[in-house]
Amino acid sequence: SDRIRAQKGLAHFKHILDQTLDCVFLFDSRTLRFMYVNLGAVEQVGYTEPELLAMTPLDIKPGYDEARFRETMAPLIGGERDHLTLETTHVAKSGKRIPVEIFLQYFPEGPDHGQCIAIVRDITKRKKIELLIKKQREELQIILDSAPAAIWYKDKENRFLRVNNAAAKRIGMDPRDIVGKSAFELFP
Repeated sequence: SDRIRAQKGLAHFKHILDQTLDCVFLFDSRTLRFMYVNLGAVEQVGYTEPELLAMTPLDIKPGYDEARFRETMAPLIGGERDHLTLETTHVAKSGKRIPVEIFLQYFPEGPDHGQCIAIVRDITKRKKIELLIKKQREELQIILDSAPAAIWYKDKENRFLRVNNAAAKRIGMDPRDIVGKSAFELFP
């Protein structure tokens, strides 16, 4: 009856992990082979659970070979860090590249050695927004720099956040030397 209760508890725990919105990958720290993947992981990369359980993180991470991957994990396994957060790309079975943010932890206890758990979030939308913001900032800077009038804006502490070329020319300084300083610092 204890074994049946343990199996029911494990099944319930797996059901909870399958309902999470993020992907969960548990892998062996020595062989790197996946030991558990949740439904989110299966849906994200498009491989079946049995296919993933025959794979390693290297199979879905372009640009990582085993040496580089182990180097990335070294601070965890060596006890220097309790977790790592990194941005990378996963490649789905279809070949689609998915930008992801990974929260990685190492658990040294285990039958023979430790395991790593990776909580993975698809950041496709965030990357698109970041790219859009970057493009808008570049366009804004082009507009500001081409304006003949001196234009700048400051934060609440009266520090210059951005100045255009006309403003920098009037002040007699390079724009890079103005941004981050207050008028009091520039003109004591």
